[in-house]
Amino acid sequence: MFRTFLATAGLLLLAGSPALAQKCADYNTRWFFYPSATMPDGVTTVPSAISGDGNWYGTSGPTYGSIHICGSNPSYDSTIVLPTKRYLTYSFPAPIPGSVINQSLPGAPGVFVRSGFVNVRNILCHNCSVDRTQPFTSRISYQINNLVGRDTYRLRFMQQIVDAPDLHTDPSAVPGENMPYASSAVLVIPQPYNCTSSGTVKPAWVVRGTMPNSPEGFLQVGTLYNIGVSPAVHAGQYSMPFEIRIEALSCFSW
Repeated sequence: MFRTFLATAGLLLLAGSPALAQKCADYNTRWFFYPSATMPDGVTTVPSAISGDGNWYGTSGPTYGSIHICGSNPSYDSTIVLPTKRYLTYSFPAPIPGSVINQSLPGAPGVFVRSGFVNVRNILCHNCSVDRTQPFTSRISYQINNLVGRDTYRLRFMQQIVDAPDLHTDPSAVPGENMPYASSAVLVIPQPYNCTSSGTVKPAWVVRGTMPNSPEGFLQVGTLYNIGVSPAVHAGQYSMPFEIRIEALSCFSW
């Protein structure tokens, strides 16, 4: 009887624990990859080199996109794993002249329809020194599964200096993403939202990949690595404009 009382009391105490009652959950998101990308003038568009199938990605669990806010060292990254039988189309041009260090991408220029993973770094602009409700620069990484044969490749746009602190990338990896030329940042444009008691407009961001690199001035330069081999092989740099819209599926303030 006494043991039963203690066990019951213990369960009640755990149920009332603030840590359990306020269990952290990442924010769910959905993603749309546009067929065209807007240039920095806000008017001119160019065809997207990375585009979707015309529908939203991440509209239902367990394939929601996520903004990672939990844990002792959250990244605040916005990520999505493409669900089964959903792909992105990568229209690779020829590599930028002089950018090939080890080998260029077999089949480029060419179009590849592949699954994978996308990560926009620190989309909440946590610890930014700029106003995070205004446009800011960040980094983005695409993992492209089975791009050539069974080898997975990584396409990164990781300019050395951006507004949003990159909280989880190994700093020693960044120089390799900027050789022989600087890679481009992405412009993250927070959208107006209203999450008051009567508001229904959820947080959203436009992620625009139409930034020239510096000082060369090539449009939206990404660095490709074959990570299906060890060590990873630098596979050239490519001009790959794109535009994405990321929308939260529930209201929150940030």
